[in-house]
Amino acid sequence: MQPSLKINEIFYSLQGEGANTGLPFVFVRLAKCNLTCSYCDTEFVSYKEIALDEILSELLKYNCKRILWTGGEPLLQLDQSILEWFLERGYQNFLETNGSIKPPDNGFNYITVSPKVAVHVVERNFKDFIIHELRQPISIGRYLPEYSEHKTILKKYASPVFQGDEPDIETIRYVTELVKENPEWSMSIQTHKLLNLK
Repeated sequence: MQPSLKINEIFYSLQGEGANTGLPFVFVRLAKCNLTCSYCDTEFVSYKEIALDEILSELLKYNCKRILWTGGEPLLQLDQSILEWFLERGYQNFLETNGSIKPPDNGFNYITVSPKVAVHVVERNFKDFIIHELRQPISIGRYLPEYSEHKTILKKYASPVFQGDEPDIETIRYVTELVKENPEWSMSIQTHKLLNLK
């Protein structure tokens, strides 16, 4: 019997934050999360169980070979065999994860960690992986963490926490000053919310 995944939604849009802002992706939002972040505004509770062939049929509607696995927390469901199944069909696997779960050894072309856990947890779970981008949510009063033991973070972004879909100008100003004081970081704003993109 073919594996299935608990899918909240599949849609085609542009990435709205980080290094790939403006790049088209097929977003596969997986249901369920192991954390309950107070500022999370993503609906990932409802889902349909969908077999891999059915997911592929949905992906084939779009002229794009980049899957962005998001959630919820995708690593609650994705394993190496599922990732390889999509790689074998010509897709690239991009991950957005909260950093709390160690990923499979192979299968991801690109890893984004948006940490919702302590630095040492991220460093432990990803010590053998390249983190292509680290996207740290920042609210007023929070500071940029130091990932001194992880040598393979390629880009570091401070992401101002929005209040729902509305930008918080004071938080953006706060993060702007924080990044100016720490120039190895960049600021990433959720432009998909500003532009009202799916």
